[in-house]
Amino acid sequence: MAWRFPNRRHAAAGSAVTACVWLVVTGLVLAAGPASFANYATYMRIHGDWVVLCGFDETTDRQWCELKAPPPALGVTRSVIRIQQDGEGGNAIKVRIGHPVDPDAPIFLRIDANAPRQTQPTRTGEVEWRGDEAAAILAELGGGRALTLRSFPLRSPTGIAAKPFDEWYSLALFNQALLDLKSKADR
Repeated sequence: MAWRFPNRRHAAAGSAVTACVWLVVTGLVLAAGPASFANYATYMRIHGDWVVLCGFDETTDRQWCELKAPPPALGVTRSVIRIQQDGEGGNAIKVRIGHPVDPDAPIFLRIDANAPRQTQPTRTGEVEWRGDEAAAILAELGGGRALTLRSFPLRSPTGIAAKPFDEWYSLALFNQALLDLKSKADR
């Protein structure tokens, strides 16, 4: 037996509420207009584990470029490393961890056998290095063979700490990708 409204008055009220919700959502989408969808990619090239991605933002009338790892892949959730210019003319290295992290545990970035760089994640699993520290990391990346990113997943509901989670990225074509980024950013 199919489920039914107890009487027609409730059925009419339910459909009226649904219609109002759809009307409001449609109005909000139309009011947002094309400006909310104004970014588009103008260039993408893959260099091993690294991708140079450039685009244009119509709202600010500015072109942007970034170097990121890993290349996009369907069904694969990995942490994303981005190298971008910051607003002060230097570089920023930003990482977004691909799984929920323990907010009390640090995130480590290590190139080969160099000392690991440590920072605290935000509640959304993001970390960032800027200024002199970002420049030092870029120098290590240019001369390195592999980057290791270590994070700590959320604790279990019983409070047991999870094992560290390591991700590896090859630096074999990093210098080639960095040159490609610089050539696109200088335009």
